Amino acid sequence: MKDLIEIKNLITNLPSRNYKQYKYKSIEELMKLDIPDNHKLSFGRVQTYIKYIKKFFKYCQSHKIITYNPTEYITMSSSLSPIDEREDYTKEEVSKLINIIESFEDDNKRVIYLTLIYTGMRLSELWKATIKSDNGIFYFDLTNKNLKLKTKSSYRVIPLHDELVRNDVHKKLSKALSTLKPSSISHYFTDYIKPKISSNNKKVLYSLRHTFATQLKYADVNPIVISELLGHSHEGMTMGRYANRYLINVLKEAIDRLEF
Repeated sequence: MKDLIEIKNLITNLPSRNYKQYKYKSIEELMKLDIPDNHKLSFGRVQTYIKYIKKFFKYCQSHKIITYNPTEYITMSSSLSPIDEREDYTKEEVSKLINIIESFEDDNKRVIYLTLIYTGMRLSELWKATIKSDNGIFYFDLTNKNLKLKTKSSYRVIPLHDELVRNDVHKKLSKALSTLKPSSISHYFTDYIKPKISSNNKKVLYSLRHTFATQLKYADVNPIVISELLGHSHEGMTMGRYANRYLINVLKEAIDRLEF
């Protein structure tokens, strides 16, 4: 138990590798540093690591390697909600972001960042989605039952915003995804793009997902439609993967209200 508490405290005080000054340092080197609170791992990331440790001990107990599971007494609590841990970008900041990526010589990066802005997709989902069309409406398809997504509600379709169609994302995205990796997109954003937009440490790449939801709300889009576009569960939707979904044209009309 003492070791587990020490490990928990260690993880809680580790920095995010998204900051380039920590990227290539060992755990031992990081332990010797005085890490600013705003550089430390998010509460959600710490929870994930603790969950991995708990799974290991649960496995050991189920195979009678240990007689009891001490990780049952290791808990995490935060005064911050996930919303408090990340902040939305303003419309002005997103406009600045769009201007930056429009100037990219690398069309592959430009296509991926535009897609994240106008879909609200998680970065991991983008590499799992396929683009299809229905009656002239292009959409991202995340309904394949073989995909490993975060929740049942994550299995959904997301129409391409008019801005994505104008930028030929439906033609270019496949090449972009085969050329780049999620990690490179995340690190490039943190190291080179984000500093030009905001110095707020609560605004990260994932904040584009929050921004997508907030701006649709400001555009008076039905909250249940927003939930469906994001892949969140909501009251009135059967928790099956495909049941009680809105028609593609309804989702398309809603997503096109997004303006930057």
